[in-house]
Amino acid sequence: MTRHTINRLPTTVAQLRRCNDLLRLLTGQLADLLAEPAENATTQCVVELLDAMLDNLREQFRLEEEQDYLADVLQQYPNWHPEVEHLRQQHSLLHNQLRDIRRRVAAAGDRPTVRYQTRRQLRDWINTYNEHERRETQLIQDAFTLETGAGE
Repeated sequence: MTRHTINRLPTTVAQLRRCNDLLRLLTGQLADLLAEPAENATTQCVVELLDAMLDNLREQFRLEEEQDYLADVLQQYPNWHPEVEHLRQQHSLLHNQLRDIRRRVAAAGDRPTVRYQTRRQLRDWINTYNEHERRETQLIQDAFTLETGAGE
């Protein structure tokens, strides 16, 4: 990786870690809210949490794309382009899925069936998001390990 990457990578990683931590906190709050009795978890509260999650996700992906987070990986290993491109495409997919969940919640009101569906959809979304993060991290770790050697 280039000297430029080494200088900016810790800052970018720290910013992304904060975004990821905030998203996990918001997701936990939403799960708690959805588990409460209906009178405590109004649709408006759920929508506000989903809005905060969307804002945070948008910021996280903006940072990754503006900082060209994986550009140096591609510079070192151009044959990894399909994997990097897949991760980039998942950004819009994850954002759109969460936005769609938010729209359905806002449109459906406080019906119990909506709460059940929202929990299920959110659980699926969280699993997809976690897998995305795991694959990004693994790709960077693989590039670093290949560049520096595996502790020969």
